[in-house]
Amino acid sequence: MPSVPERFSWAMSFLPVKPHHQVLEIGCGNGLLAQLIIAVLNKGFILGIDQSAHAITQASKRNDEAIRQQKARFECCSVKELNVPAQTYDLITAFNTAFLWKTPEAGIEILTRALKKTGRLCLFYQAPYPITLKEAEPIKQVLLSQGFVIETVHLQQLTTNNVLALIASKKST
Repeated sequence: MPSVPERFSWAMSFLPVKPHHQVLEIGCGNGLLAQLIIAVLNKGFILGIDQSAHAITQASKRNDEAIRQQKARFECCSVKELNVPAQTYDLITAFNTAFLWKTPEAGIEILTRALKKTGRLCLFYQAPYPITLKEAEPIKQVLLSQGFVIETVHLQQLTTNNVLALIASKKST
């Protein structure tokens, strides 16, 4: 496995991935974070989506063994095009994606439907410039308005820059 960027190693320390989990990664890029998640899964599955066909090709090549073992699938689509049954995923994650959605409310509604009642939404953000916890406020407010409980908002200084983690779960009803 190639060298793992510090931000992905750090993100993995926050991801509550269990071997049986069903995971959705939004903006999977070249599949490196998916590869780290797959290493934890034995009976679980990950669906990685990205709007770039080139990224999906790279992710599929990187994780070809997991695809053959039916532990992974990669699709070229946006969150708004995502068509999955309700309450499918134990964990939904995105790195440097959630903060870029033009209309986060619409995306969050789709993810809320796709997330199991006991599932977690784990969002990560690292900008090419210094950031603070206030960068989490817009998406935090959208999540709260959609019935999520914010479990963790954490800012960490890494070698290259700060990285932000926001972990949320659905409110118990």
